[in-house]
Amino acid sequence: MKVLEKHCDVVGRSFDEIEKSCWPAGQIFIGEDRKELKKRVLQWLPKGVSLKAFMQTSFVGTPEDFIEQLQPYMNMGVTHFMLFFGDLPDLTGVKIFADNVVQKLCKSE
Repeated sequence: MKVLEKHCDVVGRSFDEIEKSCWPAGQIFIGEDRKELKKRVLQWLPKGVSLKAFMQTSFVGTPEDFIEQLQPYMNMGVTHFMLFFGDLPDLTGVKIFADNVVQKLCKSE
């Protein structure tokens, strides 16, 4: 953010007028709790991909994991997140995220 702020100063643009956005990780896979998450990861795991590789290239966790990982970005001023839910067109992950992550992060603002 400091680099962006310096560039804004150089070109005469207000840093505050820029919407700060980020793509925090690869595909999102979320479960209500660890038990559900473990069960669902096995459904999502692509054939021929190791569990370790899948976990390294995807954002897999519970709502609490996502809150913990996204809060620092919000603390830096990020207001928009680009997210890709890997379980689409099933809307389960989107609903869990909206109900449990977005609601809590928006309350903390």
